[in-house]
Amino acid sequence: MTLATVWGYAFTLHAVASLATGIFALSLGLSVASRERMAAGSLPVLRLTLAAAIWFIANAFMYAAPDAAAAENWWKASFVGIPVLPASFYGLAIGFLGISGKKRVLHGLMWASGLAITVATIGTGWPNLGMVRHDWGFYPTYGWGGALLILGLSVSLGLAYYELWRARSRAKPGVDQERLTLLIVTFSLSFVSVVTDFAPTFGSNTPPVAYLIAIVQTSLLFWIAGRYRIVQFTPALAMESTWETLADGVIVCDLDGAIRVTNGSGMDQDVAARAFEPFFTTRPEGTGMGLATVYGIATRAGGDVEIESAVGSGTTVVVRLPWTDDASAPYDPVVPPPPRCRQRRRNRAACRRQSSRPTGHQEHAGAGRVLRARGRFRH
Repeated sequence: MTLATVWGYAFTLHAVASLATGIFALSLGLSVASRERMAAGSLPVLRLTLAAAIWFIANAFMYAAPDAAAAENWWKASFVGIPVLPASFYGLAIGFLGISGKKRVLHGLMWASGLAITVATIGTGWPNLGMVRHDWGFYPTYGWGGALLILGLSVSLGLAYYELWRARSRAKPGVDQERLTLLIVTFSLSFVSVVTDFAPTFGSNTPPVAYLIAIVQTSLLFWIAGRYRIVQFTPALAMESTWETLADGVIVCDLDGAIRVTNGSGMDQDVAARAFEPFFTTRPEGTGMGLATVYGIATRAGGDVEIESAVGSGTTVVVRLPWTDDASAPYDPVVPPPPRCRQRRRNRAACRRQSSRPTGHQEHAGAGRVLRARGRFRH
């Protein structure tokens, strides 16, 4: 039954449903990517939903095409998305499991094979043997080439399914197993989708209802992304998210003991040369006493201050202060390496690392340490 005719395209119920499914999938993919701030972990979801959207939207126009030639062109357009769906599914699985780096080669091969199929289909029309008009619209017919295509798609989807199943078997009971189980269910529906969508290509008059399965899959992915988040909450993500909400500096004590104050966009050479000058400022609300005060305190304590800056890259201020338990002890910036490093010849690498660190006064064995603070300041 034709619901609407536009420019010669007769949109049946299946065509309208397929078109709506494609728009729905793309909308949810963009929603997840936007919520995750386009972070790397959200891109597999966007790629998957984009490939699905291309598939279903092209199929909608294929069903409604006025003739076989137009239908074949839309079928070729659908193969921009269909062959890369398995690679997108696999990328989502390994991204969710945090093993993208280990599976980079296999994932790349999947993308390469999918794109090769796309090029072959658009260029030669393989594996289509001709377009057939059914009650619900035009659809292609496949021969042995279609069987190979189904096999390849199934193997790729099976690899994604295997990674999720193996991870679930090792996961602790609770949230981890729950989210992996939901993903396995979502991926399992892909096999049903392959059967229902490819059955008419081998002579069956059963209308393809993969769009119904796609709606369920996309909804599940959206719900999983909202409940468990696609992007794992890491310190790097926390820092990035926090940084966007702050207007002042962020103080971080990193693993090598450096204290970093991050802020600013950098200064040119002329401004950097006057950065420690009292009352010099480039901001209307500034006093010009910030770095001048830092310089005064550091030098009077027997330390020193250096500044490095580049426009667009930020400013790094290095403050070196003597570290000692005795406030009255003199500051000697040049101190030989600790004696134990000179004695232990076997561990020369460790000695070089230790002796290369900035040194200051310390009471024991003539060794010393320096408190080193690196920061980025807006000036």
